Amino acid sequence: MSHAPITTLLLATLARQLALPAAVHPVAGGVPPEARRLLACQADVGRAARRLLVRRDLAIVRCLDLALRCPGALAGTPTSANDACLAAAAAGCAAALARAGTAERHVEDMGPRCTVAGRTSISPQAFLGDDGLAVERDAPFCPDLGTASPADASRCQSLALACQVDAAVRASVPRAAELLGRIGIALDEDGRCLGSPACGNGEIDGDEECDDGADNSDVLPDHCRTDCTEPRCGDGVVDSDEECDDGNQTDGDGCAADCTVEPGVCGNGVVDDDEECDDGAANSDILPDHCRTDCTAPSCGDGVVDPAHGETCEPPETLLCTADCYSRLPFPPGSFSARAHAGAPDDLARCQQGIAGAAARLFRDSRRLVERCVMDATRCVVGGGDACLARASARCVAAATRRDTLRARAVPRLGSACRALSVDHLLGALAFADTASACPLPGSGPPTPADLLGCVLDQIQCVAQKSVALTVPRAYEFLSTLDLDPDALYPCVPDLGDE
Repeated sequence: MSHAPITTLLLATLARQLALPAAVHPVAGGVPPEARRLLACQADVGRAARRLLVRRDLAIVRCLDLALRCPGALAGTPTSANDACLAAAAAGCAAALARAGTAERHVEDMGPRCTVAGRTSISPQAFLGDDGLAVERDAPFCPDLGTASPADASRCQSLALACQVDAAVRASVPRAAELLGRIGIALDEDGRCLGSPACGNGEIDGDEECDDGADNSDVLPDHCRTDCTEPRCGDGVVDSDEECDDGNQTDGDGCAADCTVEPGVCGNGVVDDDEECDDGAANSDILPDHCRTDCTAPSCGDGVVDPAHGETCEPPETLLCTADCYSRLPFPPGSFSARAHAGAPDDLARCQQGIAGAAARLFRDSRRLVERCVMDATRCVVGGGDACLARASARCVAAATRRDTLRARAVPRLGSACRALSVDHLLGALAFADTASACPLPGSGPPTPADLLGCVLDQIQCVAQKSVALTVPRAYEFLSTLDLDPDALYPCVPDLGDE
């Protein structure tokens, strides 16, 4: 097959994306030296972060584009070990990722660079402290790394940013880990973000505790779990050596920390006055039509499809499911893959390439708009006054409007790339079912391809906002000083101070 490479369209904007945000304006009046140094360091971090995000995104999309050009990449099971096309894709991908790795290391160096002794340096406390750049606030996004020093915090920031790129890729290409695995690229070993495509292949790989392939289950007792971990107390499944398992290891809730039944509370098999049901060890938050572990009856919205109660899907009010837990589609949700693989491979690849390319552009363009807004607010808070804040507020409102316009324009373009496919092709062969199950949709009508593609773009823009907050960890705080509601205008910028 032959498709225009996604990267041809993306390379043209690379230089512009790596440039300093044009809308970051100097503040009026004198700025204290320490404030100038803080702003200079934050600007350097921003440049390094921007370079990382652009290059990693470009590299991964390039890898996927190369893989998707190979016959059978979506419909068959070839790998770079037995397919010449995928072997060539692997070589091109490795080179692209190597270039991206240089940008990641540059972010890792920012802590030491900003705090090295010199006229423009800041103290380690200013790099990490709540009154400075607060880079340590990125810690929840990389729990395996420490953030006690500027060097550690920058390593964490680099990993967290790389993971945001991978999250954006995964949102637009749900089968990304599988496709990259076919060309021998396991990004989980690098950024630990996309997840390993090996779990579920029937072989124990890496740090897996078990792998029984298709027999892995998060519902059946004594089975290897779908994340390739052994069954254990606290996983919500009553195994043969357990009396109960309510999904936690907390005493006093009817099922003790060692998964034995506690008398006198929910889970003891007796329906007390404030309970709707109590089946003792049979209570489950996973199995359909079972009394739940809080002794409430199964109901629509509890996350479990209960056929005996008339449900055909969960959760309600999503692209796949009505408010009453009835499927919006004329076929069972579990049949997506079987129905959709009948799609023509060329049409599937063309659609997926179109989604990946448009999503990559939207991620970078949306992020640039949010970054300009946040950096304007940062400069005003650190060294400006009321007039500066008023100007920044107006620019941030305008940036949000522009962001929404970008999203609106992207949907019909994606529809054109995917015009040969139906909703079930998107849900099955391209694996957007999980996206659809989490995407809100009021009403009772069936979803359209535009509904699903719009949800994908919403996820991309949300990840873009998070990436800005990781670059400027006080972003939410700075936005809150403006004459706007950050939760309404930029809902995916987290308040890292509360993490």
